[in-house]
Amino acid sequence: MASIDPSFYFERLYPLQDAVLMQLSLPSAITSADSKAAGIFPVEVARILDSASQDDWAAIKWISAPDPMQFVSNLRALAESLILNP
Repeated sequence: MASIDPSFYFERLYPLQDAVLMQLSLPSAITSADSKAAGIFPVEVARILDSASQDDWAAIKWISAPDPMQFVSNLRALAESLILNP
């Protein structure tokens, strides 16, 4: 079986994936997923995001790592927005 050059992931696939994901808003993704069999509830997602810590940041294999404190702060702000702006 032929292997794929790792640069394919880092130079083509991941940047494309990031660009697509940046176009989605979390509230709209949750609303769409809520109608599916799995069911996603904003409060449950918010609870998980609000529990993020720098240990979670450290567990991620970053290509370009953001500041750990800013990462946690952004996740908590997202959690708050899910609860306050359903």
